[in-house]
Amino acid sequence: MQTYRDSIRRTFVALGATALLALGTAAPGAAQGMDGSKWSVDGRAGVTVPTGDLADLNVADIGPAGGLGVGYEVHPRVTITADGAFEMLPGDSPAGGSDSSPAGDALAPDIRLYHYNAGVEVELTPPETGRFDVTASVAGGATTWDTDEFTANGTLAELSETYLTANGGLEAGYEVSRSVNAFVGGQWYMQFTDEAETAPLAQTADLGEGFDTASTIPVYAGFELSF
Repeated sequence: MQTYRDSIRRTFVALGATALLALGTAAPGAAQGMDGSKWSVDGRAGVTVPTGDLADLNVADIGPAGGLGVGYEVHPRVTITADGAFEMLPGDSPAGGSDSSPAGDALAPDIRLYHYNAGVEVELTPPETGRFDVTASVAGGATTWDTDEFTANGTLAELSETYLTANGGLEAGYEVSRSVNAFVGGQWYMQFTDEAETAPLAQTADLGEGFDTASTIPVYAGFELSF
C-alpha cells in the first residue's frame, strides 16, 4: 500500500512540476496574450493499445477510443484543458461465456475505461512555423473501469471502480482555417488501480495476483474548433 501511495505522489508531483514549468516558460508573454484568450473544443477518434499488466490479460491488442475536450487559452501558447475520453478493450469471449463455451469457461471480459482529466497544453513550435504546430499536454484526474461479468474461481464477478489517473501526450496539428485545426496524436494514461480489486480480473489470465497500476496508449485523429 505504501508503494502504491508513493507511486501516486511521485507521478502527480511530476505532473505539477511539468505544468508549472510550462506556465513559467510562457509567463514573459502572458500579459500580451491575455487579451487574446479564447475557448476551443475538440473531438477525436482512434484506437487504443493496452500496455503493462493490461497487456497480459486476454484482451484484444487494440480497441476503439475517442474523446471530447474543452480548452481556455490563457496565453498564445498555453491552454488550460478539461477532457473526457473513452477506451474499450474487447475480451476474448462474451460475458458469461460464448455459444460454444459454458459460463464457467468464460475468459477475459470487455473492459471499458472512462477518463476525466484536467490539465495544461503547451504549444512547442514557435509562431513562425506557420500553419503547423506540435503541442504537449499533462493532466490528472480519474478513470472509471467498467467490465462485463466474468468468471473467476468458479464464481461470477465484475469490476466497476474509479481510480486516480495521470496522463500526458503529444499532438501534431495543421491549421485548416483561423478557427479549425486538424490534428493527430497520442496519449499515455497511467491508472492507479487497486491490487485486491483487480485480482479477480487477473485470474482470468492465470496471473498470480492483481495489479496496482495499469496503462493504455490511445492514438487518434481529430479536429479542434476555436471561438
